[in-house]
Amino acid sequence: SLMTLEALLEIKEEMREYVDIQIVAFPQDGLFSIINMDKLMVESIRMGADVIGGIPQIELTREDGIKSIEYIFNLANKYNKLIDIHTDETGDDQSRFTEVIAKYTILNGMEGLVTASHATAMHNYQNDYASKLISILKRANINIVTNPTSNAILQNRLDGYPRKRGHTRVDQLINSGVNVSIGNDNIMDPFGPLGKGNMLQTAHILLHTAHLSGNQQILQLFDMISVNGAKTIHADDYGINVGEQADLIILDAKDEKEAIRLISECLYVIRKGKVISQTKPAERKLELGGKIFDIDFKLP
Repeated sequence: SLMTLEALLEIKEEMREYVDIQIVAFPQDGLFSIINMDKLMVESIRMGADVIGGIPQIELTREDGIKSIEYIFNLANKYNKLIDIHTDETGDDQSRFTEVIAKYTILNGMEGLVTASHATAMHNYQNDYASKLISILKRANINIVTNPTSNAILQNRLDGYPRKRGHTRVDQLINSGVNVSIGNDNIMDPFGPLGKGNMLQTAHILLHTAHLSGNQQILQLFDMISVNGAKTIHADDYGINVGEQADLIILDAKDEKEAIRLISECLYVIRKGKVISQTKPAERKLELGGKIFDIDFKLP
């Protein structure tokens, strides 16, 4: 049914003064493996969904997976929508729908308007094929979203040992000029029991699981949860510039590295120039020799 979409549309309206919400029409169990799901997708768009989603590897056959991608692009063209497809979210090195998404992006002239989320199978691709694919993704200006917590907990569970890392080729994609951003995907649901939506936390985890510990790479991680993500969702008014809408957060950190290292508290959330949320950091005191000292775990 479309009950969850109805609820999300209500929340989007109720929370519009606090947050901008993009809703993706997403066929969790596939477009053609469930009867009439394609019709529900059309109805979702008419009801107010902002983005068209898909999940081709869930379809019954590879042919149906390709058919679903064709269908998604046709809908996007008809209704002038962005595309975000959860693709190749598996450890199977034969799952190769990301290349199909790139192909249809180029054929439809939709460079920059299409996102491939997860793409974890890329981790297991043979290197020559992966290199070719990344070049095509760059040509198609595909946005890649990696979801560190979900990918780490869900992927490559059947490997035994040695167990591969369950995320896409983040470093290679970035070095090739592909726009990569970070998402959560699962927060307190059947796929991921934990999580709190903190993007610094997901960047912190990706630093460790993707070997992104260099000083320059840490700055890239910060971009992945800010400017790169804004590019992915087409937040065209994003940035700190005179005349832009004053939507921002202020972190309890001196720089990007410290923010990710400490998973720093967000002191202020500012929306349309007004403070809508404040957090007071924990106070730490040390009693020594009968005197009480304020202490801070931050290092110089």
